[in-house]
Amino acid sequence: MRKLFIVSTVVLFLLITSFLVYKFILKKDNTFSEIPSEKKSIKSEENKVKKENTDQSSVEKTLVQGEIKKIADNGVFFPVVDETKNKIKYYSKNEGGFWEISFDGSFKKKIVDEKFSNLNAIIWSPDKKNIILKINSDFYNYKYGETPKKIKDNISYLVWSNLGDKIIYIYRNINTNEKEINIADMNGGNWKKLVNIENDKNMLFAIPQTSLVVFGSKANSQIKTNFKAISIVGGSVDNIIKGKFGADYVWSPNGEKFIISSVIEKNGNNMALETGKTNKTEEFVNLNFPTLASKCVWTKNNKTIYCALASGIPEDAIMPNDYQSKKFYTVDSFWKIDTETGKKDRVVKMDDITEKIDATNLFLSPNEDILFFINRRNDSLYRITL
Repeated sequence: MRKLFIVSTVVLFLLITSFLVYKFILKKDNTFSEIPSEKKSIKSEENKVKKENTDQSSVEKTLVQGEIKKIADNGVFFPVVDETKNKIKYYSKNEGGFWEISFDGSFKKKIVDEKFSNLNAIIWSPDKKNIILKINSDFYNYKYGETPKKIKDNISYLVWSNLGDKIIYIYRNINTNEKEINIADMNGGNWKKLVNIENDKNMLFAIPQTSLVVFGSKANSQIKTNFKAISIVGGSVDNIIKGKFGADYVWSPNGEKFIISSVIEKNGNNMALETGKTNKTEEFVNLNFPTLASKCVWTKNNKTIYCALASGIPEDAIMPNDYQSKKFYTVDSFWKIDTETGKKDRVVKMDDITEKIDATNLFLSPNEDILFFINRRNDSLYRITL
């Protein structure tokens, strides 16, 4: 009996021990063995995110104040900060299609693979959500992946209204041969004539934060510019700027000021960059900074501008005509200018400009800590850390 009891006790002990081993060791190990890939995947993703953040941080750390960096190669066409305000979108002439790229150039993605022959301009709406293409001499509404839709025939110039809900354009009526400025819906419907004009080769510009539209001759050294303005809600036509050869202009974000470039004499190349006020257009202040207005961009404070100072202009050049026809390229340096005091500061040291740059299409990041531009020599997109 005693032997039987001892045997029974040993068997019971072994059974209990086996159960406990299975319960707390083998089963626990089996549980982990069922999901190793998930754990590995999570860990992998964490490492990937850490690496991406580290890479991004490394990229940003290498960008020092005053540094020039190329972020997109040849063929960049009409770049803008997109509607999310955290990247740039543009059309690539070389690669085809619309692209988006991060501010530091580390991320680049094709939005849509769409190629257009004879694309001359892209007119982005103020919020950057809508697109109008100028193909040959015609204007088209365009949505990614869809066939462009012609707005109407016989339009020679077109801009968006400040709100982006209307288009304003110069139109030639083939029946009467009248030239007129019209306003219409985005598709050309519900149009209304604002005023008859003499020349359908004029240009248009909507003054920010106002209902005014400026029209006048394109910058030409042989012509004294006469800019006029009319409200899109109707009213009289007012002369606002006149008597300057080869004049071009850029208005401040609040619409109260402008900078204007011109040449001192007909067919000359001695340029002047001046400031003026919308309500006092006969008064100008020379900034003593001879460059083109198209090489400047305003900041949000409506006081400071960033400009590329154009040098290397041939002595016999006619400005801005020869520059516009690409008979030569300028060699630029970069400056920050206080338009109220005239104070000028270099943005980039001369020794840090390691290639020849002819800057166009200048624009700023939303925080105004980066200046972007196209180098006209190679159609590449660059950035300068401010």
